[in-house]
Amino acid sequence: MDKQEALSLLGVESGDKLRDVRRKYHLLMHMHHPDALSGNGNPDTARKLNEAFGIIKREGIARAIKAVDWGIDENGAAFCKRKLYMEDNLFGDEIIVDTGAFGKYYWQPDMESFRMLLKSIGEAVNTLLDDAQGITKAKLLHLLIQEFIDPYECIGILYPYEGEDGTLIQTYRIKCQIRPISKDAERLMEREAPEIRVKDSRLHVFLDSGEAGQIVFTEDRLYYLVTPLFLQKAAKAELEIEGIRHLRKSYMDATMILNVDPSKKSDMTEKINEEITRMLKKRR
Repeated sequence: MDKQEALSLLGVESGDKLRDVRRKYHLLMHMHHPDALSGNGNPDTARKLNEAFGIIKREGIARAIKAVDWGIDENGAAFCKRKLYMEDNLFGDEIIVDTGAFGKYYWQPDMESFRMLLKSIGEAVNTLLDDAQGITKAKLLHLLIQEFIDPYECIGILYPYEGEDGTLIQTYRIKCQIRPISKDAERLMEREAPEIRVKDSRLHVFLDSGEAGQIVFTEDRLYYLVTPLFLQKAAKAELEIEGIRHLRKSYMDATMILNVDPSKKSDMTEKINEEITRMLKKRR
């Protein structure tokens, strides 16, 4: 596929603003993603859309991409700035590209891999704590990641959704596992409706009889997308238990039916900044 074919597939023109190209790409991916709740997903079309967007994105990287051109917003209240890195798989080689952008950029999963986000924030942490102990460094990394991720936007980029009964509620289907904590977890196989709560920054499953298990994601980024939604009381979920894994019998495969209410979105940046400030003061 060449650039002209990529533009044609996305329904854009060479002179269109890059942020408008991203917007059109998102719209088409929500229509054709294999997991689209509408049931009209097409894996082949989704693959071609990704390829087309990759071609246009690579050209942007090659000409010293400007984050503002792509419509990448900043969290002006974030504790610090970070570098914006991207990956280019030209000729099959994975090349890390320093875009030259340095700011308080929110993570955009379609532009920056989660691995590059961790690299960027890891460097910011090293600047703040050049002699940090491992546990302190890990805690600061965890806090800063939350400042640069807008879970409401990112989950909508990564997973297709549709409105529920004409409301603003957005519904997502997310694969997960459940690690049993008590024998009560067996009752989940009976389709008993559990309650999902945040405990120690992780999601746990509770039945009437008490805690049954912990929800585990295979992708680390999901912890930063799903957990904050529950903390802000903007999410409710049901679990479809699919069975017990053969190789790891203590884990249950499941699908989380996640319902998100964007109207309950709140900004936790100030609270996080206060925690970071307290942590840094303790080291002085």
